[in-house]
Amino acid sequence: MSLFREAVATLQSGGMLVYPTESVYGVGTALSAGTAGIDRVRRAKQSPSGRPFLVLAASTEMAFSLWSEVPATARRLAESAWPAPLTLIGPARSGLPPELLGQGPNGEASLAVRVPADDWLLRLLEELGEPLLSTSANLAGGPTPTTFADIPLGAL
Repeated sequence: MSLFREAVATLQSGGMLVYPTESVYGVGTALSAGTAGIDRVRRAKQSPSGRPFLVLAASTEMAFSLWSEVPATARRLAESAWPAPLTLIGPARSGLPPELLGQGPNGEASLAVRVPADDWLLRLLEELGEPLLSTSANLAGGPTPTTFADIPLGAL
């Protein structure tokens, strides 16, 4: 089995993965891993609860399917910029794990989404067929890893 197929299989089975993005190294798990996946990533990062995650998607449609509504300005921005290291935050659809969500300006649940430009990561998301909850692969409060050697592998 290729390393790529192993990465997809790890995510499909609810595992956690460290991967490159356009800017830093990330760590995450498939959205279907739910609260258990969120908890696993938080423990690995030694991150306090209550901090929302970014969700990576393979397409604009996949990203916006996680929102309860998509403002026209967000759609225009996404269509002109994605894939790119651009994160958009909007109203979360119901049914998503609360541990994943932030709080919007009016107190509503919000969700940060992105369609990444990194070719390998985009291919991984397409093959996985679902969004990936994601965060930087550093310990909470530690330096953000821009190279593989910067990742605190003992913790992750």
